[in-house]
Amino acid sequence: MRQSISFLKDRRGKSVAYATLGRGRPLVCDTGFISHLEAQWDYAPYRRFFEALAESHLVVRYDLPGIGLGDPFGEVVDFEDDVAVLEDLIDGLGLAEVDLFGASQAAAVMVAYAARHPDRVGRLILFGGYANGAQLSPPQMQEALLRLVRAHWGVASKTLADIFMRGGDEAAQAAWAAVTRLAATPDAAERRMAECFRTDVSDELARVKAPTLVLHRRGDVNVRFEQGRALAAGIPGARLVALEGESHIWYVGDMASVLGPMLEFLGDKRRPPRERSQLTGRERQVAALIAAGLSNGEVAARLGLSERTAEAHAEHIRNKLGFRSRAQIAAWAAGNLAEELGSSA
Repeated sequence: MRQSISFLKDRRGKSVAYATLGRGRPLVCDTGFISHLEAQWDYAPYRRFFEALAESHLVVRYDLPGIGLGDPFGEVVDFEDDVAVLEDLIDGLGLAEVDLFGASQAAAVMVAYAARHPDRVGRLILFGGYANGAQLSPPQMQEALLRLVRAHWGVASKTLADIFMRGGDEAAQAAWAAVTRLAATPDAAERRMAECFRTDVSDELARVKAPTLVLHRRGDVNVRFEQGRALAAGIPGARLVALEGESHIWYVGDMASVLGPMLEFLGDKRRPPRERSQLTGRERQVAALIAAGLSNGEVAARLGLSERTAEAHAEHIRNKLGFRSRAQIAAWAAGNLAEELGSSA
């Protein structure tokens, strides 16, 4: 899939960069802290996650002014500015009603929007989120991280990658660190992180009317599981799904365990299965090569098959896993076939 990047002005006259993908009911996504529409899209697991969502939704992602492709002369100073940009984006795109996906600090932004605009939000999905940033870590640890960002953004980005991506490989951590350095200056990164610690939407939770799904990994060391549980407990009727794993980043680790509940909650019954035993060894190889971006012809050449046989394997994989497209196969393989993906590189 190809994303389309455009720009619109916020209430301050600064450019908000946004990307759209797919078609269907709008799903507006904010993935927290720092983003870069182009650089993140180049990282295959990240891209496959949103391609799977875009099979049945219009996925909208965005960069804030001063971050990523956002206005280079703009900046988002505090939490209320975050919420204002989301309001301006949804209004600017003329979206009467949206579903929302917010990860990490962005979960609080989405909570605030849903609480303040109950008639505009259909469904709300929160991953690795929290209500009160002051409870993320002791004050001395927060200050130490802020000092590190101020002193050396390169070292700080690697440190944060290690914290955020527990269980991820070195390549994933390096990619995340590189994107964050490209997306934000040290000043912007410090400001964004400080605002994470100041964020508190505890008083807004009870006003959320939208059906809400809260996803949180039990081993998350950046935002502890107890904070995700408290977030869900404060939102009337929210459903909490406890996931295994340590990574604070949703596309690292078992991606299918995140995508499955999301798609089901959004009304897409083609939930990505987590079991790989349904596939033969050859089918797992084909799925891994599809995830690596190879066409049927390229898969055939790599495995010494005819193109028709490779196409048949791809069709069998789709049927067995209940998928409609190669993008869904790729997203599933990225979260479930680590060994095969390694051998396909």
